Amino acid sequence: MGRDLAEAYPTAKSLFAEADEALGYGLSEICFSGPEEELVRTEHAQPAIYLVGWIALQLLREQAPSISFEATAGLSLGEFTALAAADAIGFEDGLRVVRRRGELMQEACEASSGGMAAIVGLDEEAVRGVCEQAGVSLA
Repeated sequence: MGRDLAEAYPTAKSLFAEADEALGYGLSEICFSGPEEELVRTEHAQPAIYLVGWIALQLLREQAPSISFEATAGLSLGEFTALAAADAIGFEDGLRVVRRRGELMQEACEASSGGMAAIVGLDEEAVRGVCEQAGVSLA
C-alpha cells in the first residue's frame, strides 16, 4: 500500500519515513511488504490509510499548486485527514491519534464476537427479514 507512490515521489518517501519515526515502528514496511494479515489489522490499517490520504493531498498540492481549498470534509477515519488538511491538527498528531483509535478499535474487535457486513442489491425489508432470521440487528 503506497509503495508505488514512495518509489515515484520523494515527498511520499519522506512522509513514509516521517510516519515511521512518529509512530516508533515501521509502518512503511508493513504497507510495502506486509504481511497482509498485519496491514489489515485496524491498528495498522487506520494509520496507513490516513498516511496515504495525506500523501495524496501533498502530491496534489505539489502537482497543482494553483488549487486552493475553501473547506475540507471526511467521513469517519477520513475526518482526521480532513482536519490535518485544514491545519486544525498537525500531520504527526493526527497520525498518532489515528493509531490510538485503531488500537482501541482492534482491542474492541478482539473482545467481541460481533461483525459487520455490507449488503448490496436487496431492499431494506428483505435485509431486515434476513437479519431477523439470523438473530442479528440492522444498523
